[in-house]
Amino acid sequence: NIIRPSDSSIKEEIKARGKDVVLSSTKILENPAEVTSVSKGFGWYKLSVSNLNESNFLVFSETFDPQWDAYIGGKKLNHVNVNGYANAWWVEKPSMSSSVEITVKYGPQQSYYAGIAVSVFSLLIVLALFIYELRRHKS
Repeated sequence: NIIRPSDSSIKEEIKARGKDVVLSSTKILENPAEVTSVSKGFGWYKLSVSNLNESNFLVFSETFDPQWDAYIGGKKLNHVNVNGYANAWWVEKPSMSSSVEITVKYGPQQSYYAGIAVSVFSLLIVLALFIYELRRHKS
């Protein structure tokens, strides 16, 4: 029941097992990939991954939630639950370089922003109607 990131059959294993994966690796990489945070906000992160010389998992050590998504160039990555609690995405080795930018987003955060926008817009309409009624009754 152990999947090693270096196994060539990783995609088939993920498909066969569904969304639960246990990571274990005895392979020590001489030049491991480096992940740096480029920018972040409420519910999203933009990451730069350099020295990605082989396909591997990007593990996000937050409690697993299927509403987290990761994208490379607009393409959604395969999201899995690793080690029983964490979010992870399978990142393919880039064909042209050894660097990629990954955007990680939390879906409900977008709904939260939409809700704030609708609330502010509704408040402005109510205030405008209130002011209109006040002026109408004064004259």
